[in-house]
Amino acid sequence: MTHTFPLSTPSVKGVLKNVFGHISFRGHQEHIIRHVISGGDALILKPTGGGKSLCYQLPAVIMPGTCVVISPLISLMKDQVDALCRKGIRAAYLNSTLNRADEREVIQAVESSKIKILYISPERLLKAGFLDWLQTLNLSLMAIDEAHCISQWGHDFRPEYLQLGVIKKLFPKLPVMALTATASRQTCREMLLSLNIPEAKIFVSGFDRPNISFFIERKEKNWKEKVLSLVKAQTNGSTIIYCLSRKKVEAMAEWLCEKGFHALPYHAGMSSEDRNRIQQAFLGDTCQLLVATNAFGMGIDKPDVRLVIHADMPASLEAYYQESGRAGRDGEESSAWLFFSPQEAAIQKAMIRKSSGGLKRKAIEYARVDKMLAFCKSLQCKRWLILNHFQDVKSLFCGKCSMCEAGDIPIYPATDLAIETIKAFQQVSTPRTPAKILGWLVENLERPAEAVWREVLYQLVLLGMFTEGFEDGNLVLEASKGILDLLEGKSEIYLSENPLKRGVVATRTKKKSSRRRKKATKKKKVKKEETFRRLSSDETDLFSFLAKERSAIAKKKRIQAYRVFPDRTLREMAETKPSSLEEMEDLYGVGPAKLNRYGQTFLKLIQDFES
Repeated sequence: MTHTFPLSTPSVKGVLKNVFGHISFRGHQEHIIRHVISGGDALILKPTGGGKSLCYQLPAVIMPGTCVVISPLISLMKDQVDALCRKGIRAAYLNSTLNRADEREVIQAVESSKIKILYISPERLLKAGFLDWLQTLNLSLMAIDEAHCISQWGHDFRPEYLQLGVIKKLFPKLPVMALTATASRQTCREMLLSLNIPEAKIFVSGFDRPNISFFIERKEKNWKEKVLSLVKAQTNGSTIIYCLSRKKVEAMAEWLCEKGFHALPYHAGMSSEDRNRIQQAFLGDTCQLLVATNAFGMGIDKPDVRLVIHADMPASLEAYYQESGRAGRDGEESSAWLFFSPQEAAIQKAMIRKSSGGLKRKAIEYARVDKMLAFCKSLQCKRWLILNHFQDVKSLFCGKCSMCEAGDIPIYPATDLAIETIKAFQQVSTPRTPAKILGWLVENLERPAEAVWREVLYQLVLLGMFTEGFEDGNLVLEASKGILDLLEGKSEIYLSENPLKRGVVATRTKKKSSRRRKKATKKKKVKKEETFRRLSSDETDLFSFLAKERSAIAKKKRIQAYRVFPDRTLREMAETKPSSLEEMEDLYGVGPAKLNRYGQTFLKLIQDFES
């Protein structure tokens, strides 16, 4: 049944202070708690360390009855329960680690209304007779942790989660809360439908973790020495190093021990006793350097992790951000480093190929790997790319990532290739899957160039010019308005590697005439290397200032911002700081009409900023 009753502000804030030891709420926490107490369903998207657990724990303390928390993290349930008990909250768990006597004791305590929060796994919920037993109890709330596991196309899909929609059918008046740290809009829609809570209120906190700096480097011969230097420099807090396989975890941990560090390995191939022992050593600071596969981390509450290193490329952007987000949960400055090699994408795909699952599922996982590799190689601000993926776009330059801190680096124009990719998108039939688009390019343009096309395609996805969706179980791409900017010359695409070294797609197939082939060849020639200088901090501030004023002008005139000046023009203004119309006329995108219309305005803006 659902309990709704008047609640004074002091009672909620009193519990926050007296039970949980916090002076104030963070972000939407208070709104979420009051919404749930009043009987509403909710979907909570908060970044790692954002305080998701409090959103169901505090209502559970206040509301009559027992709150049931469904979690895939069996190995962490004991820690979660122990932490609640230390706060004076009666909590328990039911999972496969309990013997029959302990299980009976928990069941009796729940039936006697002595337990406020009960943790169970989704497998336990679906066990024969368990739902019938729950129907005999006085329940206050059902919380589903790591709810992104519901998504069939998510990076951490668990089949049992698909059946959790039965909860709302059996308990229509019981508030249901779904919680996750990583979910795209598509995954959110899927969660709400699967859980039968389509009208649930969605609470989204910003995905940005401003205290984490993101550094991504391609593996060179001495990359392990760089890892060693990072570990040596980490004088406070803990470090997690993620590796792709169990074998690599063991090798990395052994190598670090040989170098004089106390490093422990952690992976799914170990016994549960060993994993628990190592986990407790890490959480208790007996060991501050852990080398692990992605089997470690979900739900781990260790606030002082200062450094997360990926020694191999993760299989998806979601997994990367979730794992990197284990750094700096206390809000202190922390770092996330990733060392990658393009060959790791092939290894990831080989693992996917050997895994269970249908062809559509595997195609989606292949696409995630390709997108992750494109992210690693992209010349854009890494934070911007991550937040753009989660539709939480901030400034184009964060100043705290490997690209924003880079000096002069070579770049290679690839706008012509991007336009050709867009044409391929227009040519293929629906559903427009990445495989179809790439297939068209390979079939209609001479090889060798598939790797180039793949990178260009996923750069367009990362930049939001193509958006991802699902159609009949297929991952499909859809064109966004950003494509118009590219086609109209308002934006450009660059690659971090010279396509010439990988084979330029220069000619059409023999279906075309010789004359048209020559024309195509001329069109596809890749421009020579250019030097791309990252904006300084002051230049970035000026760029942001000009972009803000440009938006105001565009809004007033009811036109798109790029029609005032494209980003490249603002960038050149920030770099050169023109002091006259003559100097401004030399900049990219400043023709006579725009100079006459906006020249004086932007000159004054630059002068005002400089003064």
